[in-house]
Amino acid sequence: MMLLHRMEQNNAYSNIVLDSFFSKESLNQRDRDYITQLFYGVLEQKITLDYMMSNYIKINKTQHRVLIILRMAFYELVYLNAKDYAVVNEYVDLAKAIGLKNAVGFINAVLRSFIRDDKKVKYPLKSKDKVNYLRTLYSCSSWIVDELIRDYGFETADMFLKQQLYKPSVAIRVNTTKIGANELIFKLKQDGIEVVSSKVPNCLIVKSGNVIKTKAFADGLFHVQDISSQLCSLVVSYFKPSTVLDVCSAPGGKAFTIAEETNAKILACDIYPKRVGLIEKGIKRLGLSNNIDVLIHDAKTAIEKQFDLVLCDVPCSGLGVMRRKPEIKYKKKRDVDELRNEQYAIICEASKSVKCGGYLVYSTCTLRKYENEDIVNLFLSNNCEFEICHLPQFMRNYFENFSDMLTMISGELDCDGFFLTILKRKI
Repeated sequence: MMLLHRMEQNNAYSNIVLDSFFSKESLNQRDRDYITQLFYGVLEQKITLDYMMSNYIKINKTQHRVLIILRMAFYELVYLNAKDYAVVNEYVDLAKAIGLKNAVGFINAVLRSFIRDDKKVKYPLKSKDKVNYLRTLYSCSSWIVDELIRDYGFETADMFLKQQLYKPSVAIRVNTTKIGANELIFKLKQDGIEVVSSKVPNCLIVKSGNVIKTKAFADGLFHVQDISSQLCSLVVSYFKPSTVLDVCSAPGGKAFTIAEETNAKILACDIYPKRVGLIEKGIKRLGLSNNIDVLIHDAKTAIEKQFDLVLCDVPCSGLGVMRRKPEIKYKKKRDVDELRNEQYAIICEASKSVKCGGYLVYSTCTLRKYENEDIVNLFLSNNCEFEICHLPQFMRNYFENFSDMLTMISGELDCDGFFLTILKRKI
């Protein structure tokens, strides 16, 4: 309850809040799993839970901590199939324990009313309001639902939002400078970690176990990287650049994969010293110091040196990773729209470092055309020396809706949502 309260009060990141808590508390795995499930479950279903509760309370007039307690209780009743009496007793006791004695009767009455109604929920009709239907069913802000429907149609929006409620897989990238995929699978199996091959070469999917705590991780035999980011790195590697500038590199996954796949000299940059430190730590662990240099640098200013390829994986609204960070679903539109100026500034400044005949890669982990195609088209309209370049044909193996401005949607491949396009500087 306190973690969920902290999330909303401080507008914090879910993974940081939970990881910080676990680092300070000694808990067995069962308790950790339960806390994780309840914490992320309530976050993921917040709008849906509030809709369920709106038949019994006035959401906007309910004290925040009471509201969180009721969300947790409704989540357990609906999604965890917990015993009715146990849920009522537990959350009444919780209210007492944190000094909400005046709310005990209210919480008790609301939960018993919901149970008396057989915990039935009548969702909005799709035929009357498609946006409200998807918003309520998948607990996502209306503006996001509206944009997804507008950009991709109702069926794709429905599929994508449904996918965001599933637990995401963990993908790892084999460090091919040290080991092969089959040997790594064997080593991880010896450590009690089950991994399987994916459709993407040298990409493994973790089925069980904590790979970060293995000797193989400590020895730099792999790094954790989602499939979509791995594919972006493989596209960069396909062009066999001798020099690469990664302007928004942290935590460094794309630079690592490119270094493992090519002999390129890579300059990995980030504006924040702490995040540059993460890149340096990864380089050392993976043994890639001969290929990657790091620099604290603001991507909104140009680097005068010229490169064969410049990668701009720009800050974005992050809609493609909502299944990993459910708080993204509740961002305000005006806040993420402000990123557009930064995105455009980055691609413009980064383009100055591209050699004639070289390549400029623009990517994001969002699905918004406002931040993707619209930015690229705006850039092209003002920079006639650049043109769209065809993506490698091997990408057709993974996406049916293949185009040179490619949006990866997790329903097509078990990956995060991602946008990728390549521009070439004319000779």
